[in-house]
Amino acid sequence: MGLCRALLRSATRYNYTEEEKFVLIKVIAVIKGLQVLMSRMETFFTEAIRRNIYAQLQDLVQSPYNNAVIYLNYGFVGPCHMRHMCRLLGYQGIAVVMEELLQIVKLLIQGNLLQFTKTLMEAMPKTCKLPRYDYGSPGFFKGPRLIAQFNDIVQYPDARTELFHNFHEFGNTILLCLLMEQALVRNVRSSPCYRIPEHLAKATLSEKPEVKLRKLEAKFDSLYVVAHVEKLGSARQTMIAKEGDLLTRERLCCGLSLFKNVLSRLRGLLDDPTWVGVPPTNGVMNIDERTEFHRLWSALQFVHIIPVGETEFTVQELFVEGLNWAGCSMIVLPGQQCRFEALDFCYHILRVQKVDGKDQNIKGINLKRMVDQIHRFQVLNS
Repeated sequence: MGLCRALLRSATRYNYTEEEKFVLIKVIAVIKGLQVLMSRMETFFTEAIRRNIYAQLQDLVQSPYNNAVIYLNYGFVGPCHMRHMCRLLGYQGIAVVMEELLQIVKLLIQGNLLQFTKTLMEAMPKTCKLPRYDYGSPGFFKGPRLIAQFNDIVQYPDARTELFHNFHEFGNTILLCLLMEQALVRNVRSSPCYRIPEHLAKATLSEKPEVKLRKLEAKFDSLYVVAHVEKLGSARQTMIAKEGDLLTRERLCCGLSLFKNVLSRLRGLLDDPTWVGVPPTNGVMNIDERTEFHRLWSALQFVHIIPVGETEFTVQELFVEGLNWAGCSMIVLPGQQCRFEALDFCYHILRVQKVDGKDQNIKGINLKRMVDQIHRFQVLNS
């Protein structure tokens, strides 16, 4: 260090002229003087900085654009809320909530939804045939071919006020259960009692699954809290840690799933012939008959996909994804998904329009706009 200082002094002494030394001293003096001045005025600078930050923050918060963003997120419930609910309720609290939700859904399915479904299925023609491909996509809306079959459903007065609202409640319940399941899995995986599930220790050519499982447990043994709590904690802390370990191990290693259990319970509620339909007369499958729920949902989907006026709200804007989740769940649980995808009226229009590529305005219905809407619903349903 002393040698470096000596070299620096020698370099400054012999490599600079008198004028350069004078300028260098002046620059250093200005820097030191500025540092002293800023230290004395620190309180004034900090106050000015805080005032400036406050003014800019208020401009951001009170700007029209930010108000629009806040309005879009008003009333939003998402994964972050579900994670906190899972931590607050725990396993027993979640079980109580799910049981109450299933009781509400049971009353909804066996009450209003069943009554509305029976009424609308009686209003539909007994035979609902898909229009022939020869008509082309514009021909589906000309004459009494497609819309005439659903005239009673289109004019049903309680469709948007009661029917879709009940389906929306049912779909939101399923979405809530799915979000709770995802949040629960995330909380369990971040839990200090998390153990290595057996299905992750898959067998390889070189080692057995038991050996691989022991290696994984040894690798993450430092994260396993129960052993440390038994050594260092109280009796109550040890009991809580063991209960958490038991719940985690049983849930993850045995493959338990909250959402699958809810869907299984819902499948048991859809046992009425209105939902599952009657056996086909041909011994294979019902094609044109409206005896199964997927035929009614196909008609309802066609009705709420028809474009509305510029001043009207679409069904998707009013009910978001809850309506789709309700209809798709009631189709998938009784095992009608393949028949729905093959015989749906909207999907049929989409397939025909992809072939002929027509873009016309028939009776106030923009064909291209309707096909785009059908495609969005198809992606959402899938």
